[in-house]
Amino acid sequence: MCTAKPEDLNDGSHRADKRDVIFPVELKTACLNLNPGIPESKIDEAIERVMNRRAAMSPIAANRELYDLIRDGVPVQFDDERGIKQYEKVRLVHFDDPKQNPLAGSISSTGSGWRAKRKR
Repeated sequence: MCTAKPEDLNDGSHRADKRDVIFPVELKTACLNLNPGIPESKIDEAIERVMNRRAAMSPIAANRELYDLIRDGVPVQFDDERGIKQYEKVRLVHFDDPKQNPLAGSISSTGSGWRAKRKR
């Protein structure tokens, strides 16, 4: 369901603000599937870092930071079941098999920007 009014958040996207371009529920589901060996709490931390507003940064620096996180993953650390410190990266995108990405094919580029394709 799409809503035109900015204050109406009842569009099924689970966003806190219509200016958010990341759908948090879909991102978490994808991250849990892509990163089975990483604790859910660390995936939540990674998602929070990705969704962090970068208003204090220049647009170029903000874009670079987000690009790097999407391309390389979000670094996290945690103790495994044996108490050994693990240094991992939460993958946000399945680059080896793009069909595994839940939003693949749902976003398209237009001449003036990006637009979501709605499945009917």
